[in-house]
Amino acid sequence: MSESELAAETKAGVDAFNKDLPSRVNATTILQSVSYTSFNKVYMYRYETTFPMDEKAQRAALVKQQCASPNLSAFMKRGITLRSLYFGPDRKMTDIEVRAADCAK
Repeated sequence: MSESELAAETKAGVDAFNKDLPSRVNATTILQSVSYTSFNKVYMYRYETTFPMDEKAQRAALVKQQCASPNLSAFMKRGITLRSLYFGPDRKMTDIEVRAADCAK
């Protein structure tokens, strides 16, 4: 798949995903938006949360979840980084990136 085909496929997925947002993930977290930047191949999730987060535990959970997903794993194998940004009421709380190399650990 060419870079332009990958960008078009990813953009279509992002557009479809965003139609259902915002979406409550759990009692304290809402997924606000999803975006993709083709120049640095980053698929970004933006969350708002009201609960303090254990970054190490959240990263481990994201790696497990995203590496187990056939769709997300395929994106990462194509060089795409999955980035999750968690914002509290007044400031950025956590920034977690998952790459294909994280799935091999």
